[in-house]
Amino acid sequence: MQITPETPTNVHADLEQLKQMITNSQELLELGLTDSISQKVEMVRNNPLQSLLDNLSNIEAHISLFWLHKFVVNFFRKHKRIIQYVFRTYNSVTVLHYTIVLKKDTTENRHKIREFLLNYENLSFAHRFKIIFQFVPEEYKEQLKFVNEINLS
Repeated sequence: MQITPETPTNVHADLEQLKQMITNSQELLELGLTDSISQKVEMVRNNPLQSLLDNLSNIEAHISLFWLHKFVVNFFRKHKRIIQYVFRTYNSVTVLHYTIVLKKDTTENRHKIREFLLNYENLSFAHRFKIIFQFVPEEYKEQLKFVNEINLS
């Protein structure tokens, strides 16, 4: 159950799914078997401080990626005069992957977009979160498997 800034959520359905996962985990434990949930609970019981630090680190990464994504989307919106479409084509906690269809696919237009990456790579935290831009011609747009289309308006 991964939630991103663009993921519509149905809280009730998510809670029901979580409840069912916990019930399944309890049933497995009664049989002497473990799953990822019971293993996580055991890890927290055995080393609560490490578990807390791991969770804080994970939360920090998600928040950072959320804001970095917003920053990238803002860049795309500022360059919408040369961009036809942008798609987020991969979901990860450490990678932002975008596929871009330019209105006019020229070296000059690609350079304007890539300039963002060059500037980003000079930032101190760039090693923690990778940003990838991929250019495709418009005729391949329908074949893309993407997480979501970025609204440029």
